[in-house]
Amino acid sequence: MQSLADATFSYAFGVGRSLIALGLLLTVSMDGSSILFAPDDSRFPLGRCGTGGILDQTLFCVFGFEAGRWIAILIFLLVFFGVYPAVTAMPFAYAAWSLQATLAIPEGGDQLASNLAIIMMPIGLLDWRSSQWSRRNVGLDRFMQWCQFGTGVRSTGLIVIRIQMAVVYFFAAVEKLAVDEWLEGTAVYYWASDPNFGAVGIRKQIFSLFTENPAFVVFLTWGTLLLEFMLAFAWLSQGKTRKLLMIGGIIFHMGIALVMGLMSFSIIMSGALILYLGTTGLSTGETKKKPCVSDRPKAEL
Repeated sequence: MQSLADATFSYAFGVGRSLIALGLLLTVSMDGSSILFAPDDSRFPLGRCGTGGILDQTLFCVFGFEAGRWIAILIFLLVFFGVYPAVTAMPFAYAAWSLQATLAIPEGGDQLASNLAIIMMPIGLLDWRSSQWSRRNVGLDRFMQWCQFGTGVRSTGLIVIRIQMAVVYFFAAVEKLAVDEWLEGTAVYYWASDPNFGAVGIRKQIFSLFTENPAFVVFLTWGTLLLEFMLAFAWLSQGKTRKLLMIGGIIFHMGIALVMGLMSFSIIMSGALILYLGTTGLSTGETKKKPCVSDRPKAEL
């Protein structure tokens, strides 16, 4: 339990959290409110606000679309740079949830980022470092008497993250088995050629050199299925195997970014993969002191 909890202080955990914030930052900063939230759509004159439900409590409904967008940009920037995890944990979860709940066309990456930000919130609330890149303040753990409790929260959080990612990749693979093109090995060709989702311009010309080869198309299509199944059970792997699966998954998602242009989605998925498979190593600024062992001398008998 202790080593798993210590992983939340690792550079890998910080990188994963920052990449998720970066993906959300790109989503909310690259387009204006009229595109992100479609408030001018005659069918939804207030976007997703004004429903009388919980969606009215999102950041963008409470403060307005444009003001909320700038607040979200500030929050995601602070999280990206790792500033005061305990202070930014709750705003990060709120902003991430608000974004995916209010977007006119939300996608899977935004929804996963929201889930992970909420899962990481309890972990962040117990991390009172000034930066997620700084040394762990073991003394503060003891002073607040949260050590054993914090260990349980951090360990549980990482376990839930792993369950979440395993479920994502498992169902991503299983649902493809119901589509004939994936079973036949031709799905990658159709996705790459799709005018709405496929590669365009010079990227289309380059990728067409590969998609014109039937054997390579089958390899990419079935390889995608195999990789997703392997990532679904990657939590069972260890050492170099786990590291290779993480790197393979990141390369896979960067390939999606190049072919389909889904940059923010790929960055979020890469960050999620690092949280999933990379958080097993050393803590930031490893200390010789045991975080949950008191320094007070035992009373003499």
